[in-house]
Amino acid sequence: MKAEFKVSGMTCGGCSSSVNKKLKATKGVVACQADHEAGNAVVTYKPGEVAEGDLVAAINKLGFKAATPAADPK
Repeated sequence: MKAEFKVSGMTCGGCSSSVNKKLKATKGVVACQADHEAGNAVVTYKPGEVAEGDLVAAINKLGFKAATPAADPK
């Protein structure tokens, strides 16, 4: 399954790299691509092994603010 998360607070390539590293180390994540310029992270994951809420929590633990597009109150 693939999900896109809005991520605020990423300001450089190092931020994107930190998010990628954290997500790739999360059990159930198959692939991810964080982009500080777009302010998002696209994650491919195995739903039976990890939930979207776990991925949001992993990003937030790094000090960024993550949310799924559906949860974004725009």
